[in-house]
Amino acid sequence: MKKGFLVSVFMVLIVNIYKAQVNFTESNLPIFIIETGNKTIVDEPKIVAQLKIIDNGSGTRNRITDLPTGYAGKIGIEIRGSSSQMFPKKQYGFEIYNDAEEGINVSLLG
Repeated sequence: MKKGFLVSVFMVLIVNIYKAQVNFTESNLPIFIIETGNKTIVDEPKIVAQLKIIDNGSGTRNRITDLPTGYAGKIGIEIRGSSSQMFPKKQYGFEIYNDAEEGINVSLLG
């Protein structure tokens, strides 16, 4: 559970990286890169985006320039929460999609 929490928090940082102009390049944690194609992530309905996970394994640095090793494909993503949507740091919910943009079960990060 703790590992999943850290990944969720880190994913939120990556989603907002381009807005904040943070000079992020690498991490010991898996990196989730979400590309929305300039679409804004909203609360309902989910928008279709691309997810790339860079996870080079324990003890190896993950760099944003590395090829995806954990997952690469479509997702549906939206802002989560009710009152927390007003806070500057958003929570996001997402599901993995197949090519027909239907939700599927996929194991991420083991």
